Amino acid sequence: MKQNLTLSYGLRWGASTPVYEANGFEVVPTTPLGDFFLLREQGSNLGAPYNLPITLDKGGKFYRQTRLLSYGLEQFCSVGSAGVAT
Repeated sequence: MKQNLTLSYGLRWGASTPVYEANGFEVVPTTPLGDFFLLREQGSNLGAPYNLPITLDKGGKFYRQTRLLSYGLEQFCSVGSAGVAT
């Protein structure tokens, strides 16, 4: 190694809090949207429409209920760099 070469490395991890409604106006679907769209797809494959309405309920941090968005805790990666001083 030379004295003018710099190496740095490490790990980066990030946690992001989702946006939430502070005054109680947040609503969440009572049926997960993934399930709803799966039922619609199954109905279209059978040639029978799935037309049940999406029902909503109060949700979010204000009501201490389920949130529409969850915390993002999966941002984990390695970081490395190299530099040469002249």
